[in-house]
Amino acid sequence: MSTILKPCAVPWAVSPSGGGIGLTHIQDDEPECRVLLGGGRIKRDGGIDNRRIELTFENVLWTRTGPHPDNVNVESIGYEIDNGFADKGYSGSGDVAEKVDWIHAYWLREGICPDPKFYYASESDWLMSLNVPGDGFKHYVIDDRDGYVELISTGYSWKEWLWIEGHINDVPTNSDVAFSGVGKA
Repeated sequence: MSTILKPCAVPWAVSPSGGGIGLTHIQDDEPECRVLLGGGRIKRDGGIDNRRIELTFENVLWTRTGPHPDNVNVESIGYEIDNGFADKGYSGSGDVAEKVDWIHAYWLREGICPDPKFYYASESDWLMSLNVPGDGFKHYVIDDRDGYVELISTGYSWKEWLWIEGHINDVPTNSDVAFSGVGKA
């Protein structure tokens, strides 16, 4: 079996130039993990804004991280990404500009980014190799420009702040939460 990744249904995407990804994993009676990243939502004009996105994962049993060159994605470490573009109506030639136009049109129309660089594993070698206590655990992967974070968790939620200026860590003290949500794989 290989690890097949599918996009999580979120209205934002990990920014390819968002300044990195941070992981805080607290292992106690109710294990929890927070992942901080730069991301964005599509605007009506087709541009992408800047946001601080904080994902909170519940019942996190395992985490792992790793680097990859900034000109590739997690497929370079052996994962297969099934973004379902054909199922969502993409029938283009694969030309990069055409694909970007389709992604933006889909994102604007549906309110969900078709490939946010945040995935769940529909099939996971790692999850299958672990002695996971009970059902409901999923393998999540967040792919950033220079690396990735993986988690085994029962679910996630997120908060977003508009990131206009300053350092990403200062954003919550300077503005209110713009959006929040509970994820579904």
